[in-house]
Amino acid sequence: MNRNTPISSVAVGCLVLLVTPAVSSAEDATHPSPILTKWSATVYGFVELDSMYDTTQGLGDTIGNAALPPAGTYAATHDQVTFTARNSRIGLSLKAPDVGWLKLSARLEGDFFANQPAGISEAAFFSNPGFRIRHAYVQAQTPYLDVLIGQSWQVFGWLSDFIPATVNFQGLPGQLYGRSAQIRLSKTVSLGPDLGMELAIAALRPPQRAGGLPDGQAGLKLFVPGRKAYRTAGAAVSSLDAMALGISGVVRRFAVPKFEPDSKTDVTATGWGIAVDLLLPIIAASTTQHDNALTFTGSFASGRGISDLYTDLGGPPFPPLPNPQNRTPAPVYSASIDPGLVGFDSSGVLHPVSWQSCIVGLQYWLPGQTGLWIAGTYSHLHSSNVATLSGGSRTSFVRSQNATASLFWDATRYLRFGLEFDWLKQDFIDSGPTVNKRIQFGTYYVF
Repeated sequence: MNRNTPISSVAVGCLVLLVTPAVSSAEDATHPSPILTKWSATVYGFVELDSMYDTTQGLGDTIGNAALPPAGTYAATHDQVTFTARNSRIGLSLKAPDVGWLKLSARLEGDFFANQPAGISEAAFFSNPGFRIRHAYVQAQTPYLDVLIGQSWQVFGWLSDFIPATVNFQGLPGQLYGRSAQIRLSKTVSLGPDLGMELAIAALRPPQRAGGLPDGQAGLKLFVPGRKAYRTAGAAVSSLDAMALGISGVVRRFAVPKFEPDSKTDVTATGWGIAVDLLLPIIAASTTQHDNALTFTGSFASGRGISDLYTDLGGPPFPPLPNPQNRTPAPVYSASIDPGLVGFDSSGVLHPVSWQSCIVGLQYWLPGQTGLWIAGTYSHLHSSNVATLSGGSRTSFVRSQNATASLFWDATRYLRFGLEFDWLKQDFIDSGPTVNKRIQFGTYYVF
């Protein structure tokens, strides 16, 4: 080795030798293995930095559906500033060689929103975030049926086909948003030259760890391939997608101990949900240009026991157990289930918590070569039975409204900036409403 040879060059050379298969003849060297040449891998993602100003304290970098501080408290009357790079993302898309009619692919994607240890400092929370899995699945496509096994978007809400554009992190207040481990069967068929249909059914991780049955989700989506909508799902990546209408549903079972001290029996309840989603190109785009394109996204959902299908949406805690004998300490009710999915009324009857939501959005790409485009959303979320299941607690909100207005600039094909004003109002059970106003600036380098 020459003394002037860079160490990095030697390392790369050694790596090439390790991964290059041995050849037995000159013919093998000039005709590499067809299996090796037909594999493909694509690395993708974006580097993102967000700075945000809030008029109240306590919110994280993601607003989601977390409860604002109650009106009149210190946190509700003081502001905060946040800087975060946690929404940066990296993914790997793999495609294996076709085996006859069988096409195999896989996807592994993550970001830096992993759960952090309790008691961690604020500096460590934002400067040393944990990596988490967003997608990790293998997909098999055949002429008859497609199979997806792993973690990906849930079928309920047909995510991510109808996600609006915002600088604020998804999922927004009142927006169905989530991924889950699942086994999904789907089929896409043509209903003619101008209409297609996709059907999907899936078994997913149950909403409670102690659940005995998986979630059941199914959906039907109609799409018009000839009419294209140019849209951005979130803030970083834009795409040209077919006009689509989706209908989907979920059915789930809950089982918790009976509402009594030291219960040895359970009580059950059935959760359900239905969602209708629309992607509408009001002014359609083409494959060559999207100036003046105007796109509408809309979603309506209603159900019971579906709070976990929204980001950070909680609900009423379980009420205290009756204690007619004045036992000390008083008996405490405990169930292996996340709060907000089910609750007991004053008679001790179990009910899934009810939620209804709608969210609509518009995106408009200005004419010319300015790279400027604007977006706006409005969402509404409310519950009809949170108050009756609260057991005297007043910390849960019963209604929220959210509106955003955004301005984006694509400086180059790979560099984007976004500025947004966000307004959020939450009405609590008996205290006055709390309003938060956020200004957020995002920078995105897409690769």
